[in-house]
This record gives sequence, C-alpha cells and structure tokens, in this order.
Amino acid sequence: VIKETTHEKSINKIGEILGFDIPRPELFKVPFEWTTCFLLRHIGYKADKYQGQFAEYTGMRMAEENPDIIMEDGFTSLVECKGSGEWGTLVKLDKRITGEMLFYQIYAETLKANSVLFVCEGRFDDKEFVAPVIPLLEKRAEKVLMATQQHLAMALRDDDLRIKLDKKIKNPEEFKSKEKILL
Repeated sequence: VIKETTHEKSINKIGEILGFDIPRPELFKVPFEWTTCFLLRHIGYKADKYQGQFAEYTGMRMAEENPDIIMEDGFTSLVECKGSGEWGTLVKLDKRITGEMLFYQIYAETLKANSVLFVCEGRFDDKEFVAPVIPLLEKRAEKVLMATQQHLAMALRDDDLRIKLDKKIKNPEEFKSKEKILL
C-alpha cells in the first residue's frame, strides 16, 4: 500500500477547499508549468500535463514532449509555457520565437485543435514584440494566442476577462490579431 505523503495530503486538502484537483507538481519539468496548469484549472479548464498522446497521430517528433499542457473539454487547446529563462523577462520577437509560433500553428491545424496558448512568465515589449507579432498572428498564426501568466491570474478575479479568454481559446480566428495578445 502506497501511503500519501504530508505534502500530497496538503495539496489534496487545498484542492478540496478550492473545488478542483490540483495537478501533481512532480509531473512538470519546471514550477512555471505547474503554476500555469494550476491557474488554468482554477479558472475552470480541464488542463493536464501533456503525456505525448499526439506524437503517433501527427508523426511530428516535437509532439513527443510538446506542448507542456493540454486542455480538452469539447475543444482542444495546446498550451506552451515560456518561462523568463527561455524567452526572457521582456519578450521580444525574434526568428526562434516566430518559428515556434509557426510550428504550433501547423501542429494545431494537424490536430484540428481550436487554439494554441503561449503563456509567458515575462511581459511583452511593446515595440519589439507586440507591434511585429500582429501581422504574424493575422496571416500565418491564426490559431495562436499570446498571454502572460499575469493575464491568467487577472482572469481569476475578473469575470469579463475570463469570459473573453474562454471565447478566444475556443475560437481565436474570430478575433483581431491585437486581441490575441493577452497582457
């Protein structure tokens, strides 16, 4: 018989109080991924650590370990977490980030997923990220949403923001590019 540790008991008790299952931290590579999954569940999404389930279906090598989180509940959203160690505390658009956004657009199209949600620990630079990413989101990455983790935290406390977030996650193509950047 496997006994529950004190830490696991505490997490389960907090989950009971909040009204949702808290994800197990040890499943995630870094705390930022766990925190993002926690926030998404707290907002009300069925969010889980991605376990490689799309690799065979897509034939994409990157699909073995990506995205970090998957949301499925009558819709599918691929959630990719970008900590400040990966993309910086002030996110600026470069070829690497552009390539990743385009890859995820293709991945979402292949899966017939509703959206891709990049959640960044840092904030977006107005001149070097927000302005240049708008045409990319408009013409080549229509299913992609760019959010800060702070935006998810604000959606917990603001019903209007939460409703808008939900609509964007389920139907990103119905929104203008600038509305897909969730600050």
